Amino acid sequence: MIKPNIGKKGKIAIATGLAVVLAIGGSLAYIHNKKSKKPDFGGGKDMFTEKVQKGSIQETVTASGTVALEDETNIYGEADGYKIKKFLVEEGDTVKAGQNVVEYDVKDTKTDIESKIRDAKRNIENGKLALEAITTPKTQAEITKLENAVFTQQKAISDAQTTYNAYATKLSAQQTTIDNAKRDIDTANRDLSQAQSDLSQAQKDENTYKQLLSAGGVSQSEYDNYANALEKAQNTYENAKTSVTKAQATYTDAKNSYNDLVKERDNKKLEITSAQKALTQAQQELKAAKDPLSDEATKIKYDQQVLTNKGLEDGLSDLEEDLNDLVQYATTPVDGKVTEIPVDENSLVVDNTIMVKIANLNNLIVNANIEEYDAPQIKLGQTVTMTSDGLEGKTYTGKVTKISTSASDASTNSGTETVVPIEISVDNPDGVLKPGFNLDLEIMVVDKNDVLTVSTNAVAKDGKENTQYVYKVENDKLVKTTVKTGDEGDSTVEITSGLKDGDQIISSNSEEIKDGMTLEEFKKAQMEKQQKAKDSESDNGGDKNNDKGQQSEKMLQPGGAGGPGFGGGGPRG
Repeated sequence: MIKPNIGKKGKIAIATGLAVVLAIGGSLAYIHNKKSKKPDFGGGKDMFTEKVQKGSIQETVTASGTVALEDETNIYGEADGYKIKKFLVEEGDTVKAGQNVVEYDVKDTKTDIESKIRDAKRNIENGKLALEAITTPKTQAEITKLENAVFTQQKAISDAQTTYNAYATKLSAQQTTIDNAKRDIDTANRDLSQAQSDLSQAQKDENTYKQLLSAGGVSQSEYDNYANALEKAQNTYENAKTSVTKAQATYTDAKNSYNDLVKERDNKKLEITSAQKALTQAQQELKAAKDPLSDEATKIKYDQQVLTNKGLEDGLSDLEEDLNDLVQYATTPVDGKVTEIPVDENSLVVDNTIMVKIANLNNLIVNANIEEYDAPQIKLGQTVTMTSDGLEGKTYTGKVTKISTSASDASTNSGTETVVPIEISVDNPDGVLKPGFNLDLEIMVVDKNDVLTVSTNAVAKDGKENTQYVYKVENDKLVKTTVKTGDEGDSTVEITSGLKDGDQIISSNSEEIKDGMTLEEFKKAQMEKQQKAKDSESDNGGDKNNDKGQQSEKMLQPGGAGGPGFGGGGPRG
């Protein structure tokens, strides 16, 4: 399917139906225009073809902007607590650098500073007392109490250590018991193994002689000897098993006793550790009682108080400087005109209070918002033409001087849009243009001359190959020719490769065109299509004006599918 190319979002190449939205106080007016000095394609043989010719491509972005001052100097209050006695200028006055513009009433300010100086001195004395309190040692009675606490903890550690050391002897003796029990188990296991072997042999012998007895090969007394031997071997085996069980029980009891001693020893070690911590704490408290700054927390508190006192002293020094630096007048550092006096006489001002605004009205700028889809085309130094319905016959020029590094949201009549703020210089201020005026801006983003151009509808896109192409007429045949395009105007597009000046091409691409068909076949098909459209118009008897518009649209967009446009679907060849 071939679709007409209408450009990317925010670009409108249609002469009517422009959407205009004001961009004042947070709102935005935005249209993207493309202009081209369309070359005369009359060099083609008929209405279906055209010649590739050199022409110009121009593209502009239009927006609304607001005039503002480029440089405005603010005269601020000198310090906290100043009161304006009177202004020495009025709005609209012309001033020179160094001229007095405000006279201060310094009487109240002086009184206030002197009061603050007295308060600062009292605070400094209190800070000194706080330092003295931090460094004063404890009383002798408190020190004696802490010394006793240290002695108590030392004795507790000594007693616990003695008990702890005794566990070494107990554990050694118990380990000997465990080793003996382990040897008893080994002996019992060996006896059991031997008893089991003897029992097995006795069982074999008894069975053999039992069979011989039955056969009459031995006497009853001889058999009884082996039967008694079997009984004795069985008793020995059972006794050996009992000995193994007893030896294992003895070993387990010895092991458990050993583990109990280990736990008791470890608990005693914990008691020693706890007592050592208590001793360390008591020693630190005793040391801090004798020398307060030896305690880390107290030392930090001391250092903090020293810094506080230093800050109080610095504050006092600043107040004394403020008292010495009191001034009676505020002066302007620049030439210009008084544009605003935002405060009243007798007002108290601080050092960030603006008292007088002074500006050079010959240095103006224009602030504007650019819609996000066109923002990438805006570059520093681009030429801007500015007009206003309220300033009939006035045209101002300038250049883009600043582009915001980030986007923001702006309100429009249709909602909220993402925009990029820019700033534009004004090259020819004339005294008529005032801050706050609204201007219509036309920013030249593309201005090319003497470049190869063709009709926009002549170029289509091959979706499979992701290439653009036209149909070039060669020896009266249509040849699908790959091209590369550059910038686009309202009805023409720049060709950067694939064609040369004077080449003949089909002026309106169509999915009905086949690579290699003759020019006459193409013309015949188009004429028949137009004839069918006229016949359908006559049969339907519809509105003439509407039918003419539809017929015109069909001629520009062959096959009823819409003109291909190099941004649309296009025939795929």
